[in-house]
Amino acid sequence: MKNKFLRFSCAALLALVSASARADIVTFNVSGTALDGYQSAPCVTNCAFAGTLTIDTTSGTVEAVDISFPAPLSPFNNHLPGAGGPYPSGTDYDLSGILNADRSDLLTLIFSTATDPGSLVGFDGGVFDGGQVNDISSGDIIYADLYGTITAPATSATPEPSSLILLGSGMLGFAGVLKRRMTQLFLGSAHTFSLTTNSDKTFSCVCK
Repeated sequence: MKNKFLRFSCAALLALVSASARADIVTFNVSGTALDGYQSAPCVTNCAFAGTLTIDTTSGTVEAVDISFPAPLSPFNNHLPGAGGPYPSGTDYDLSGILNADRSDLLTLIFSTATDPGSLVGFDGGVFDGGQVNDISSGDIIYADLYGTITAPATSATPEPSSLILLGSGMLGFAGVLKRRMTQLFLGSAHTFSLTTNSDKTFSCVCK
């Protein structure tokens, strides 16, 4: 019984330590406006777009994109792995290779970061400095001059390693106390029972 408990405790601690090493995956809110490259109704200027951008802020990689522009474009939610990198100069990041659901259009986003050259490691939000949407078959610009913000929700990151380790220590301590209590209850020398019966043939049990 003791060996089983020790194995369980070690497994729980390892699981918590592994969890503490997880990257911070943050889903940012995206919103802004763009200029209609076609210069046609119903949206010529201030064409609103919105969605989310999920980033691993530890490794500095984009995990998912889901951004919508006015119809008839389908949502941009197919980000090509590895696409994107520092803008040629300054603190901007050039996020390219974002396809919409029907893979007919290509979205490029350029936004500010806190590092030079631009990096998504430790990214906590920024503003758009440009970008555009292109028709893949014709190469035409559908939307241009993207401007707006990328903001993180109030609580979005995974727990800090120190918090997880503290939680794990508390759980292991509680498990140790519980084990000792269970051992005393079921294996202690003072664990005896007496059974008595009264006149109406009902039974009662007393544990000493």
